[in-house]
Amino acid sequence: MKKLYVAFVGLAALFLTAFTTTLQTQLASDAASWSPDTLAFITTTRLTEQRKNKPPETNVFVERYDPSAQPSWTLVSVDGAPPSKKDVKRAQKRHKDRKSVPGYHRNAKWLGQPATLSGDVLIYDGFEKKTFDMGPIEIAKKLKGIAHIDRSGPEPFIDHVTFTLTKPTRAALVAKIDAMSIDTTFRRLPSGRPVPDRVEFTTKGSIFGRSGTQTAFTRYSEFRELN
Repeated sequence: MKKLYVAFVGLAALFLTAFTTTLQTQLASDAASWSPDTLAFITTTRLTEQRKNKPPETNVFVERYDPSAQPSWTLVSVDGAPPSKKDVKRAQKRHKDRKSVPGYHRNAKWLGQPATLSGDVLIYDGFEKKTFDMGPIEIAKKLKGIAHIDRSGPEPFIDHVTFTLTKPTRAALVAKIDAMSIDTTFRRLPSGRPVPDRVEFTTKGSIFGRSGTQTAFTRYSEFRELN
């Protein structure tokens, strides 16, 4: 019986590998087809920072992305008030350093990489270098990814993704990331286009000897599709 079970598991693994490859290719191709140049939206981010032995600090940032405008990113408000010149400069620098616009299309970079399919869930144990836009930090191989597939519509799409850092890593000589998680949900617009709904990004670590936790919770709204 044990030999039969082992043979069955081995055969099932071969089948899952072939099926996963086909499905991942379809999902990655679909993600790549949605250009960020054809979608405008609003982001509302609640950023909370908790440093050791200090009360938490929270700020709320509202930004507008419109690829048809110049500049494409606009800081609308900070804590419900018009942004200061300093806030605007920081936002402009952040978006200048960012290599890509957030959106469903970014899933195309990792969906086709080796994974295990379990039901409607893709499980990734590490990714190729340069997969994620994290600035000078390279942690792709230390990330575990879990992607949930929604098959309720005409075409499958990813509706929920989590990435978790599996081991602490140094971002620089003076910085260390002890823990990190990114939890993202996606939904479809009435037109059928998949878009981000919300993202929760949590990091725990230290820099220059100061330790703490930072959580950014972002909601996407007011989507407008452009011709």
